[in-house]
Amino acid sequence: MNKGQPFNKSSEISQFRVLTEQCSNLAVQVMEVLNQTDNRTDLIRDILFLVKVTTGFEAVGIRLREGDDFPYYETIGFSREFVKAEKYLCARDQTGEVIRDSQGKPYLECMCGNVLSGRTSSSLPFFTGGGSFWSNGTSALLASTTEEDRQGRTRNRCNREGYESVALIPLRSGRNIIGLLQLNDRRENLFTEYLIRFFEGVGYSIGIALRLKQRETDTFREMTINSRDDDLITRHRKAGVALDKDHKHLSVREHEVLRLIASGMNAREIGERLFISERTVTTHRSKIMDKLEIHKSVDLVRYAVYFGLIGEGLPE
Repeated sequence: MNKGQPFNKSSEISQFRVLTEQCSNLAVQVMEVLNQTDNRTDLIRDILFLVKVTTGFEAVGIRLREGDDFPYYETIGFSREFVKAEKYLCARDQTGEVIRDSQGKPYLECMCGNVLSGRTSSSLPFFTGGGSFWSNGTSALLASTTEEDRQGRTRNRCNREGYESVALIPLRSGRNIIGLLQLNDRRENLFTEYLIRFFEGVGYSIGIALRLKQRETDTFREMTINSRDDDLITRHRKAGVALDKDHKHLSVREHEVLRLIASGMNAREIGERLFISERTVTTHRSKIMDKLEIHKSVDLVRYAVYFGLIGEGLPE
C-alpha cells in the first residue's frame, strides 16, 4: 500500500482488518515481554522474534546507544556481512577520529543516523511526525531524491542488499532517543501509515522499558558497591546478619526465598533449589512484599543488599 492511498476496495479493507488484529495481538505479546522479562538481552531478543514471526519481515534489528555510537544490539535475518559492515554509524575522518558537528555531537551517517539524531522532517514523504523513516521502494526513493533531500550522506547498503521495504522506528524515553527498531524486506509495499504509527507506539514502550531497566541495573550496581564499604553492613555480615525490625518477622522459608530472589534466581530456579512449586515461590514472594511493604522486585533486591542478605546463608 503506497503512502496516502485510501482503503477503497473490499480486499484492502479485509487486509486492513487482518493487519489491525495482528497488531493488536503483537502489542499484547510485546507488553507481556516488557513486564515479565528482566534481562535486557532476553527482552530485546524476544521482542524481535515476536515482530519477525508476526509480521513475516525478512530482517529485523535493534540499535542501542553505546558511547557516541548506536551499534546493532541484536538482529534476526540480516547476514553476518551486513551487520559487520553497518554495525557502527559514526562518521570518521582519515585519522579514524569521530567527526563531530558544531555542537560537538558525533555525526551519525545514513538514514539510521537521521532517525537517531532527529534529522527528520514530516514535510518529506519518507519521514513521519514521530521521527520515523519508511519506504516501500528504496530503489525508487534513491532514483528520485538527492543526498540533500535525504538529509545527508546515505550509505545505501540496504538497497544494495535488495531491501525495498525499509522502516526505521526511534526508541524513545521521554524526549530522548535511545535506539531504533529496524524492519527490512526485499518485497515492495509492505508498510502502511497505520503500521508505522503502530510500531512508533511499540518503540516508545520499548524505549521506556529499556531506560527503566537500565536505571534499575545502575541503582543495584551502585548500592552493591556502596554496601561493600558500609561499616554497618560489614558488621552485620560478620555477625551472621543481624535482623532488622522490618524483616525479623519473616518466616525461615520467606528469608530463604528473599535471599534467593536477591541472588538473581527466578521462581523456577528457586523452586528447584527449595523443592517447592513455582506457585508456592510466587506465594512466598507476595507475602514477603506485603510484610515489607515493597511493591517492586528491584526494591526487594535493594532491600537485601542494604541489609547484607545476599550471599549469606543461602540454602544448598
